[in-house]
Amino acid sequence: MKLFSSHPKTLSWLCALLAGGATALLHVIAFPNVNAWWAGLACLVPMILWAYARPSAKQFLSVGFFAFWLSWSGILIWLRHVYPGWGYFAVAFLAFFNACFSTLWLAALRWVVRRCDLSRPAAIRLISMLGLSAAWVLLEWVRTWLFTGFPWLPLAASQWVQPVLLQLCEWTGAWGVSFLLVFLNLCIAGYLRSLYAMMRPSARGLTETRVRLGGVSLRMSFHMELYVGMLALLACVSLMAASVGRMHQKRLPLFNAGVVQPWMDPFGKWSNEESEKNWGLLRSLSLSLRAQEPDIYLWPEAATPWAVLGEGTQAGRAIVEGLVDELGAPLLMGNISNEEGRWYNGIYLVNPQAGVSPFFYAKQHLVPFGEYVPLKEWFPFITKISPVEGSFYPGETSIPLSVRVRGETVRVGPLVCYEDIFPSIARALARNGADVLFVATNNAWYGTEAGAYQHAAHSVLRAVEMRRPVMRCGNDGWSGWVDEFGYAGALEELPNGDIALIGASNSQGGTVYFRGAGLMRVTRSPYYTGHQTFYVRHGDWFVWACMGLVALAALRLRFGLKVN
Repeated sequence: MKLFSSHPKTLSWLCALLAGGATALLHVIAFPNVNAWWAGLACLVPMILWAYARPSAKQFLSVGFFAFWLSWSGILIWLRHVYPGWGYFAVAFLAFFNACFSTLWLAALRWVVRRCDLSRPAAIRLISMLGLSAAWVLLEWVRTWLFTGFPWLPLAASQWVQPVLLQLCEWTGAWGVSFLLVFLNLCIAGYLRSLYAMMRPSARGLTETRVRLGGVSLRMSFHMELYVGMLALLACVSLMAASVGRMHQKRLPLFNAGVVQPWMDPFGKWSNEESEKNWGLLRSLSLSLRAQEPDIYLWPEAATPWAVLGEGTQAGRAIVEGLVDELGAPLLMGNISNEEGRWYNGIYLVNPQAGVSPFFYAKQHLVPFGEYVPLKEWFPFITKISPVEGSFYPGETSIPLSVRVRGETVRVGPLVCYEDIFPSIARALARNGADVLFVATNNAWYGTEAGAYQHAAHSVLRAVEMRRPVMRCGNDGWSGWVDEFGYAGALEELPNGDIALIGASNSQGGTVYFRGAGLMRVTRSPYYTGHQTFYVRHGDWFVWACMGLVALAALRLRFGLKVN
């Protein structure tokens, strides 16, 4: 203790490293592959507690930025596989991009802490906490569109294996879950801070109140943050309890889907040498499912090594149509087409006898430097960093594909690759009548680390927001489906080599990275059949409410209180 008392800078930097390191660690483990969902409730607590110590702005923001840059680098480390040769630069750049948003929130936190201490009324502290939670949501929302958007892993996604808090998505979208998690972080930190204050005689009065019972005066401790946090959790548990009855209603069979996961090299599959091997795998794996009589077959993104619609595609289209005739059931596949010189990456429906439908879904949100090169007319040299030659054109419509199965028409809302991380696209499909969502992806770009699991976490959010089952078919995983309540089942390779579907529950063991095929028995809740959720009908209303909360809190603190 003498060392620290004689060297206050040493103590200050020790606190900085402990706070930054703890926040970085908790932030990483909250997401796949660790899936420590509880860390989402506490990852901001160390930095919040340190903010109460009122460090200098330079030290607080620099340590906070480095902590989040480090955590985002760990979360996105799989991205190095996508861009060989400069992948680590891509990881560092996107980690920097995301850390900037987190640092802006830390700046807001410091501003609030300097204006609102324990001596302030509980109502003022509550407004401050609500304003900070709303500010986090606004920053996540900005990430969905700034520089084409990269809303990867909002804080809400940390709960993808624990659906209790996710039921809020039906009303607020994933924004409400992120808001709640930040609010609970603030509640926990505030409670710990008030406990520490009680241990100091000079500060005990700040957390105490007097109550008179029968003429006797009692001194009681009041921790506003504790009670408000418990109330918020109780509200979420109540929402989950209300959903339990709907979960236990007898589910209606939708269809049996045969999922084909070929696990082809995304770089080499287009070469002449590999194209025959790729087609042979698709064909043999699809035929291996015939004995289980799927109602529909699912293939991943860009499944075949050739286009299926447009000029010069007759030969490739005929091969696919011949296989579907042999299978005797419709096929939904990710593929490409050439329409009047414009290339589209989309999802296509192939029916027995009728062939490839001319109506297809074209991917609307393209990947920069993967499916198109931004500003290439001004800076031609940047085309060298794109792993895919040429450019695709974006689609403009969110119309579901109508598939005839079991004597009825099912409207499938298609999403290509990372489109499921953008809630607005899935919402548009749900508004247009989608009964189920289908994500065709090619996660082989990401290697066999956390990338596919992190991607799948977003589908869980979309399923609860829209209250629609979400099916996924990847080139090498994560393939499976998610029910309307957020319970996910992955198609996995078991240790003995068998392929099986782990039903509507979070799977244990095995790996989603394999080459094989399996059958998914997709069902739906009768309660939500034909019903649109509040979020589908009203969209991002909660974001606008957060704007109001931020303004209210800022005005109250700026003009209603004096800085000590």
